[in-house]
Amino acid sequence: LTRYVRDGQAPVTRELNLEIRQVTNIGDRLDDYLQQAFLASRVGRFDEAAMWASQAVAVHPFSVIALAESAHYWRFHGRCMEGVPMLRRAEGIMSLGGDPLLVFPLPESYPDFLQEAAARCERESGPAPASPGGPEGPSRRTRFAGP
Repeated sequence: LTRYVRDGQAPVTRELNLEIRQVTNIGDRLDDYLQQAFLASRVGRFDEAAMWASQAVAVHPFSVIALAESAHYWRFHGRCMEGVPMLRRAEGIMSLGGDPLLVFPLPESYPDFLQEAAARCERESGPAPASPGGPEGPSRRTRFAGP
């Protein structure tokens, strides 16, 4: 190490303050599950990402983000239509005022994105299934284009 780094005088040296705490409420748990889904998808582990997104929906079934993320992972499994009920439910929640736990506002165009994604799947693949299950691997279904 150079003398500047060793003495804490280097221009890139800075102090970081971190808070480590246990997840204690629904919002924290939801955030943790969605973060785990994102991290898993970043490294190509879509089965794991889908599992975390499903956990997020189980924790907070009215989370627009969790529903949209779950539908997104269905797309990666090549089963776009399996996510359509989730997209439609998220769209309905948005029309009723949105998710009360949402910390940041979604873009005004988000309901349009949800509607278009679901409509595209329906146009290209036929009617949605009655009740979605969990992602079980890829099939030959059409994928929808996400943001």
